[in-house]
Amino acid sequence: MKWVTRKNIKVDRVACPWLIRRFIDADAEFLFVEEAQLLDVAAREGAIPFDAPRLPAVKLNHRAERCTFEAFIEDYHLNETGLRLLALIVRAADIKGQEHVAPEGLGLRAIADGCQAISSDKEECMNRRRLLTTAFAGAAASMLRPELEAQAPAAGGWPIKPLPFDPKKLKGLSEKLIVSHHDNNYAGAARRIGQIQQMLAGLPNNAPGFQIKGLRMEELIATNSAILHEEYFGNLGGDGKASGTVQQALSADFGGLDKWEQSFRATSNALGGGSGWAILNFNLRDGKLHNYIAFDHTDNVAFGRPILVNDMFEHAYHMDYGANAAMYIDAFMQNINWDECNRRLEEAKKMYASLRG
Repeated sequence: MKWVTRKNIKVDRVACPWLIRRFIDADAEFLFVEEAQLLDVAAREGAIPFDAPRLPAVKLNHRAERCTFEAFIEDYHLNETGLRLLALIVRAADIKGQEHVAPEGLGLRAIADGCQAISSDKEECMNRRRLLTTAFAGAAASMLRPELEAQAPAAGGWPIKPLPFDPKKLKGLSEKLIVSHHDNNYAGAARRIGQIQQMLAGLPNNAPGFQIKGLRMEELIATNSAILHEEYFGNLGGDGKASGTVQQALSADFGGLDKWEQSFRATSNALGGGSGWAILNFNLRDGKLHNYIAFDHTDNVAFGRPILVNDMFEHAYHMDYGANAAMYIDAFMQNINWDECNRRLEEAKKMYASLRG
């Protein structure tokens, strides 16, 4: 996969490629261009743009006081505590006024500035800075190991389910993509639940409200991420041919299977290049099927049962399709396990009947 960012290398634009290659895309190819050319190059090369704060169309960017490294961690659900702590160091190094979040960041900034000063050749400077930043990240990970061990998932944390299908046999979705998605994004969220629960259990009685609120929000995000990923993988592995009770319900609630599919594809496409979930949901208030979107893991219909879930975060398709979300949606539709969707619908109808009774 190709990635493109600005030509003048700064801390964030060295740290992000390190993160991408090690946790997102091992075969990543990076393009460094003038800011004015960035969006054109991204469109022409099918590359994912990042770290260009003056270009609002670039999604992987600074967010308020946070750096682009943190945006990658958020959007790709890289929930390991060590990476989050390393992200604070990158922020302190990259963003003036944020030095207080991690004093170590001043060291990283000095290393990067020193590399720039010893070479006038931008390409050589880029290579030296990347090398030194990688060395720094390795040292940081080593220093953080005791803290990681102290925050190991608590007993009784979220159990990680295996893939319910053979990832080699999906049509149009590579084994590499599916395994990475499962092992990093889903499993990372599941492990994080245990870490958060342990931290909540260790809070003193007089813990400040902002600390409790922050941990509860992180718990909600990680829990919903784990649930939706399980639903997503659970509704893959089929032949994509709708049948049974769910086909009848879709025809009744949408005026035909074709009309539902057109709506679901449009809902998924609307999230392309961004983040979120497209969800066919049985609304337990009105007893009907609806296509909903969830922009993140805390934003969903309050009282419903997911019947079909499509992950539209870029980590779900960029390895295979780059920025072409429409082709990924085509592949997703070909692999729907409608038997599982029928099972979920029958479950939802029983819940609805018991609520009304």
